[in-house]
Amino acid sequence: MPADQPYNERELLLRVANGDVNAFTQLYGRYWNRIYSLARVYFKSAQTAEDVVQEVFLKVWLSRNTLPEVRAFRPFLLVMSRNILISKLRSTVFHVELGADETELPQDDYLQPDHQLTIKEYHQLLNEAINALPAQQQRAYRLSRDGGKTYEEIAEEMQISPLTVRTHMSKALASIRQFLIDRSVHLAIIFLLLPRD
Repeated sequence: MPADQPYNERELLLRVANGDVNAFTQLYGRYWNRIYSLARVYFKSAQTAEDVVQEVFLKVWLSRNTLPEVRAFRPFLLVMSRNILISKLRSTVFHVELGADETELPQDDYLQPDHQLTIKEYHQLLNEAINALPAQQQRAYRLSRDGGKTYEEIAEEMQISPLTVRTHMSKALASIRQFLIDRSVHLAIIFLLLPRD
């Protein structure tokens, strides 16, 4: 590790605390694989692991005003990731064995209740944006995002060319981004909510 790494990271955290989206994406790029790999130890589903990464960084962004107080970001992030993993593991057990409603599940204490609600609201907005897409775009997007299918697999299932699938996905992502922007969703949140093409 370079000698100036802690200083660079400290500077990065301060920039994120001030709402710098570019700094946030750099922080994401630095740590997402570590969290993803940790999540895959507990969950076979790649999608669930991606959801864990998304939720961790949503919490980082929503609580960015606390970042200047963080002395060691890596342990801070790992504790947050652990809490989310525990919550998801409990959720899986409760839903499978007890059929518990989501509102009955234990929540970690890192975020205030309004932040917990905000995360749910972001996902609700995303679902609204997806539901507003034209039928072919919506189907292609869901097969990719929810089904984990490649463009070639989607093309075969939809009986269209891979190039047409790519076009549908490009238009779908553009429409979803605009839908969220129109509703004042911050670019950093949009970055987390949407898959990288």
